[in-house]
Amino acid sequence: MIHCPKCDVVPVPDSDLPVTLPEDATFDKPGNALDHHPTWKHVSCPQCGGPAQRETDTMDTFVDSSWYFARFTDPWNEQAPTTPAVANRMMPVDQYIGGVEHAILHLLYSRFFTRAMKATGHIDMDGAVCRHVHAGHGGARDLPEGRRLLRDAGRSEDRHRGRWQARHVC
Repeated sequence: MIHCPKCDVVPVPDSDLPVTLPEDATFDKPGNALDHHPTWKHVSCPQCGGPAQRETDTMDTFVDSSWYFARFTDPWNEQAPTTPAVANRMMPVDQYIGGVEHAILHLLYSRFFTRAMKATGHIDMDGAVCRHVHAGHGGARDLPEGRRLLRDAGRSEDRHRGRWQARHVC
């Protein structure tokens, strides 16, 4: 996407796709390397020809944090993202507690990364998380009869048995 002060947000023309990233990007400053690049983001608007800027925020932040659980199994490995034997011994994650955004995006992306890392030999499992406890924004209408949501704790309680409920995802 291209941001133009006159035309607002304009798609990159099909003839300019794929957009090639700069070979000389540097990572010496915190933040987005594309945003700090001196020339790559500066383009002409495809509609009016005036000065414009390319979109530099190209990846959702949940993607950035969707594989760290595997990396944490051996952070001393300087040659690869994981040491498969160590990751396979320590994973999958026993329990993940997250809110609405995490349940939808983080777990979705982590499932993708887990499958990709399995396909590339970095881990040998199908699921990253065995049990997910949702700390979401649900209400009484979202729960089966006889349960109430403890919003601050993010758990549902069975009134009759006093048991905590969690959803298993792998």
